[in-house]
Amino acid sequence: MMESIESDKKEYWKVCGFGMQRGQVVYFSQIILIYIVILTCIINLSLRNGDSNLWTALLSSCLGYVLPSPKFTKERIIKKNNKKLDEISLS
Repeated sequence: MMESIESDKKEYWKVCGFGMQRGQVVYFSQIILIYIVILTCIINLSLRNGDSNLWTALLSSCLGYVLPSPKFTKERIIKKNNKKLDEISLS
């Protein structure tokens, strides 16, 4: 019983006087860092500072990290396929 309480305490970090879950702190830190890199890339591309290939590659990779990946479930795919089959059979 005591171990679970101690392990729960380890999962919370104190940030600005508030207890936040470790995962949330890491996630928001990463997102803030990625937005800083995106802003830096846009500024350097617009001012034509440095190698434009470098800034373009950094910008596109950061946008790829920020955008959510598509999530397909088998259930959704099966429903879509059944709708298409129903439309074909009605024709």
